Formats: sequence, C-alpha cells, structure tokens
Amino acid sequence: MSLPRPPALLFPLQEGTQRLHDAMKDASYAFGREDLPFTDLAGKYAEEIPFHTLLKQINETHRRGLDVGGDDA
Repeated sequence: MSLPRPPALLFPLQEGTQRLHDAMKDASYAFGREDLPFTDLAGKYAEEIPFHTLLKQINETHRRGLDVGGDDA
C-alpha cells in the first residue's frame, strides 16, 4: 500500500522555512523590508495550510523586526 503524495506546495514551504532556520542558526539572517520568498505561496493556499497564521506572523516579524529591548525586570 502506498502513502498519498503530499501536496506540491509543501516542498517549497519546507525549503523556504528550512533556509530561514539555517540562516538563523548560522547567524547570517537579517530582518528585511521584503516578504519572505514563501509568503505568496502561503497566501495563495492559506485555506489548505493549517499553520498559515504562523507563517504570516513570521513574515510580519521579518519585515518589521523584533523589539527585544523591553523593560522586563
């Protein structure tokens, strides 16, 4: 019995998020003003991606930056 093929959109999403993760691990990541490469694909198939909201938030953080200089005492 063969397993069903995953949707073709999963491979570009996996590749894009893996590149992002690798860049963070090797300290080559930089926030940017442009959307992440997988954002259009994630938006196009939002109804089929249960974690679409997470991908959207990751993209927003990439574009707007991350405020980590709070006064958490």
